[in-house]
Amino acid sequence: MPGEVQCLKGMAKYDEVINSGNAVMIHFMAPYNNQCQLVGPVFKSMAERYPGMECYYVDVDADRAIADKAGVRAMPYFVAFKDGKKVDESLGANRTKLQQLCESIA
Repeated sequence: MPGEVQCLKGMAKYDEVINSGNAVMIHFMAPYNNQCQLVGPVFKSMAERYPGMECYYVDVDADRAIADKAGVRAMPYFVAFKDGKKVDESLGANRTKLQQLCESIA
């Protein structure tokens, strides 16, 4: 739903979302990671700012298969998809980089 950040679980759902053709942003995170907690509200504000972009988060500990497929090596890690293709990625809790990433697909 526009303006919301939804939990993404399961490989089938992940594949469906990234291949939907829509503008999709995924935040790979872990609840215990301080940087992930700091950037979470920023990501939510971006979801509200860009309603044409579908926003999801993946708890890398709860869904290791998705994290492995996405190549997650550190967090927070953001990946942007559009038209079924990976457009760009960003590592870290940098608000400016996150906004640029959102703008690249919105």
